[in-house]
Amino acid sequence: MIRPVLKAVVLLLIGLGAKAAPEQNTPTLVTERWHSDFEVLQQQTDRLRYAGTLRLHPPSGLDTHRGAWSALVYLGPHLGFQATSDRNGHWFTFDVKVKEGELIGAHYLDHGQILGPDGKGLENIESMLVAGELILVGLDESPVLYQLDRHRTRARPRFTLASFSPGRNDGIESLAFIEPAGPLLPIAEKARPDSGSPSARQAWRLTPGSDAIPFSLPLAMDLSPVGSTRLPNGDLILLHRHYASGIITIGLSRYDGQELQSDSPIVPQSLLQMRSLMLTQSLDNFEGLAAFEREGRQYLLLISDDNVDWQRPGRQNTLLMLFEWLN
Repeated sequence: MIRPVLKAVVLLLIGLGAKAAPEQNTPTLVTERWHSDFEVLQQQTDRLRYAGTLRLHPPSGLDTHRGAWSALVYLGPHLGFQATSDRNGHWFTFDVKVKEGELIGAHYLDHGQILGPDGKGLENIESMLVAGELILVGLDESPVLYQLDRHRTRARPRFTLASFSPGRNDGIESLAFIEPAGPLLPIAEKARPDSGSPSARQAWRLTPGSDAIPFSLPLAMDLSPVGSTRLPNGDLILLHRHYASGIITIGLSRYDGQELQSDSPIVPQSLLQMRSLMLTQSLDNFEGLAAFEREGRQYLLLISDDNVDWQRPGRQNTLLMLFEWLN
């Protein structure tokens, strides 16, 4: 006989991860090694080691899941990574293969779609966060954070950042959670605090049941924050990106988790900055970031958004880029 509490846990795990028997036409992922020529402007080699890049083709047979992957989260060793598109709420899960510390492949696991309150695909998803039982997404040009059901198929408004009026192509591109008990940290891509400093962004400390408290988040570099992930020790890694005249510059920075919880001075640390040398050798539009562990080693996985609807053929790609975190 299964005890009631244990039975509830088993049912929850079944709801999140169970799958029917594989169908004959299960989608597959095709990857190829990608040698993007880029210039490293700055790197803390005692913290980060480049571990390879793959070009990711759309899952075969899924015409609705072609690209525009703007958010990335790691759901665990059984469910893998979820990449979520900013077009119609489509998502797919996959896992990566790492051999001797190098990224060598990826394989398909599952796919689905997030529907909004109107029953249509939720548009413009730019960030995603899983914190315990709470699953949130942030949208482009919206002050509303949506909560998802555990199957990641339905969304409902959960929090509204009352003081936030995002302009064009601005929104909550980064959602973070500071362990062990919060707060949530929504971070705007472009909006600056009242000081107007180009090296700071508007952010909030958000605790469920309380009003969001706005604060100025200093940046380690003059590149927009577009994604984030949490390290096992509670520190935050922020992904940055800037596009100008066909050249992409990306960066990674680190924040002390304890500094983010209080009004103490926040001193971010620049870990990496690199840029493409020319358009045909672009780093591509990296927007998603997720930390994970494999065989006792810590990694950071980045994914790029290929803006699938308007791109010229071959101009942008979906890339997976891996760094080993040297703790």
